[in-house]
Amino acid sequence: MSGHHIVISADTHAGAALRDYKPYLESRYHDDFDAWADAIEEQQRRLDEMFAAQGRSVRNVGVDGDPELDADRNWSMSRRLAEQEADGVVAYVVFPNTQPPFAPAAASQFEAPPYSAARSPRCTE
Repeated sequence: MSGHHIVISADTHAGAALRDYKPYLESRYHDDFDAWADAIEEQQRRLDEMFAAQGRSVRNVGVDGDPELDADRNWSMSRRLAEQEADGVVAYVVFPNTQPPFAPAAASQFEAPPYSAARSPRCTE
């Protein structure tokens, strides 16, 4: 079999900075969002301190924990493009999946805010 194949990656994820989501919420949710975001940032601060005590960072431990090889894998656009081009990828489908509330618990050190059916305007009893 010969010829060219078009490869489109469906494994690309991106997200805004945590507080950049607030403008998309109705104003009645802003106080709850701020409290939740404060808790997320506090948890991040504690993780940063823990890793700093080990001479590391949560941002540079790499895919398998090797900062020498993979420190920039998730954050370097030039590395991402080079690796994708080497694999023959010519386009990407980008999913929102790096920050709560979009990231599943297994993909994030953060927890999404609890869902409360009682607070949802769409739920009826």
